[in-house]
Amino acid sequence: MSFIITTTGVQNPVVFNDLGGVSYAHPTTSYNLEDVYTEAEIKASEDIQTAIDSGYITVVDQYGNPITETREAISHSELASLDEDDHDIYAMTIGGTRVVIDSNAPSQDQIIVYDSTSNTWYNTVNSGPAGSSGTSGTSGTSGVNGNDGTSGTSGTSGSTGTSGESGTSGSSGSSGTSGDSGSSGSSGTSGSSGSSGSSGSSGSSGSSGTSGSSGTSGIDGTSGSSGSSGTSAAVDPGSLWGMLGQDYEESLGSSTTTSTTWQTKVTLTLPAYTGLVKIIFSMSYNSGSKNKTVAVRCYNTTDTVTLAAGQQSANSNVNYFSFAGFAFVTMTGTAKTIELQYVTITAGNSCTVQDARLETWRIS
Repeated sequence: MSFIITTTGVQNPVVFNDLGGVSYAHPTTSYNLEDVYTEAEIKASEDIQTAIDSGYITVVDQYGNPITETREAISHSELASLDEDDHDIYAMTIGGTRVVIDSNAPSQDQIIVYDSTSNTWYNTVNSGPAGSSGTSGTSGTSGVNGNDGTSGTSGTSGSTGTSGESGTSGSSGSSGTSGDSGSSGSSGTSGSSGSSGSSGSSGSSGSSGTSGSSGTSGIDGTSGSSGSSGTSAAVDPGSLWGMLGQDYEESLGSSTTTSTTWQTKVTLTLPAYTGLVKIIFSMSYNSGSKNKTVAVRCYNTTDTVTLAAGQQSANSNVNYFSFAGFAFVTMTGTAKTIELQYVTITAGNSCTVQDARLETWRIS
């Protein structure tokens, strides 16, 4: 017989005082006490039985069958000493069940087998034939569908479209005022008088002589010269506009607004002039928050006309977007003001602009 103990850790260490005070520290696993003590010593130990009852240790035999009562273990030598008239002798069997060994009328449920290796008797039961397999259970219902996955992030914004075709040229300006009329030419000289007719003979009065013919008219005076043409509106000849027909303004630093009303970044005023002017503009801008809308525009404040505009509502508050292009303005003899402006469309958001430039070129 084997008496194999394993500590549970409920008490550490486990001490058997009636076995000389020997102790077993946790964890002690699958230790056979019969390697140290006899069966009689183990059965006589109250401390071992107390440790089992208190849950300090668990005990099994060499077959893995649990032992809960030290005194109920029986070896071959003990069983062999019984005569056939001894009844009600108990042996520990599988699972801790006790079986009565009746040698006069043994039943199949009371047949025991001797293990010569461990010198131990144990109960065996003749098993009946195996039952037929049960029918398969019905399939379980399908699980519920999982929740929908989260939406993917927004795609990046498309590239800026190509600029539109140039507008048609404006009509020509009105003609200058006519010059003053030249002075009248001087009168021609009078023609010479015709010669007097000869006197008639005396006596009766002769007939009157014919009148002399009139002198020829003097030639016409030459026409006065034409007046000079009226002058155009004055332009400062020393300015870029006066020398090259070009001007520019820029503001390269960052400017930020939280207003939903248009703010001005750069202003350029064209002088009074008649003809066609090309406006070239560029500016970078971004939104202070993701998925919030901001806008920019190139604006003719004199005629209240938007020349070009841009708007973004991206999933980034780090990247800057480019706003650039050109437009044409027809000048009609009065000054005009062009501005680069910016605004946040979404209240509570901010719009930041930088690297703003305006440039103008006289086309005609």
